[in-house]
Amino acid sequence: MIIQINENIDLSRYDLNTPPDNWDSNLQSNQTEYANLRNMGPKNTEGFYFLYDNLETTKVVAAISCKKNRVSNYFITKTVTVSPIRVLDFSNCKCLHDMLDILDSLGINIYDSEMIIYGFENLKIKYLQYHNRNTRVLQGYPELLEVAWFGQQLTDYKNGKVFKELIVNSNIAIEGYRWCENHYPYGLTYCLFNCDKIAPPRRD
Repeated sequence: MIIQINENIDLSRYDLNTPPDNWDSNLQSNQTEYANLRNMGPKNTEGFYFLYDNLETTKVVAAISCKKNRVSNYFITKTVTVSPIRVLDFSNCKCLHDMLDILDSLGINIYDSEMIIYGFENLKIKYLQYHNRNTRVLQGYPELLEVAWFGQQLTDYKNGKVFKELIVNSNIAIEGYRWCENHYPYGLTYCLFNCDKIAPPRRD
């Protein structure tokens, strides 16, 4: 489903390096710990803006990233929506089937696209077309973890360009999407295709 996010909604993100003074899609793509993950180039190839709506979530994820990358400090950048933003809403999805149902209802056909299920390259995206509540990719993992994972897959690497083109070709007026990536503490992750409707970054 598509919802409208009102203005004055607080959002935040973390950086392991000094954050930018202004939003820059090139920085979003190149200056992160995912700058060349798996020798495949930037994970966020399209330079989309990933933000959390819960500051505590941002801090917890930042701390995990610090440990993973063996650094001791991180930076928090805050912003706020300055105009209403229309986003694809996966926030109530409990399993992969729920997310695919939403895409199907809007006519966003990922199955015949060039999207790749990274990490499972032998599993073609077409496999997901005839999905039901038993459809899984991450066998043996909780369904909610699969939701968190698939929210990233939609825009990982070259998928970002393909997914955005599918949305444009479907004549759907949205500026990003949101999903539940973290539960402890609970917070929604926003993927915004541009920074037109968020305030300039403010360093905490």
